[in-house]
Amino acid sequence: MSCSFSYESYCKIVLHATKYSTNSVCGLLMGIVDVNNPSVCSVTDSVPVCHYAPAGSIFDMTAEVVSE
Repeated sequence: MSCSFSYESYCKIVLHATKYSTNSVCGLLMGIVDVNNPSVCSVTDSVPVCHYAPAGSIFDMTAEVVSE
């Protein structure tokens, strides 16, 4: 699979990981998949979610909040 990242989404990931360099960072990557080539995606935004091993429901809640 090939993924490209927007400048803003990449900066969010790097800056958040740098700010919390002693913790793990789990987050949500949002973007689109090319309908003509499903192995190619484009990440347009990233949302930091938590700094621990996440439960599945926290990602569901994050996706709901982000989609609104």
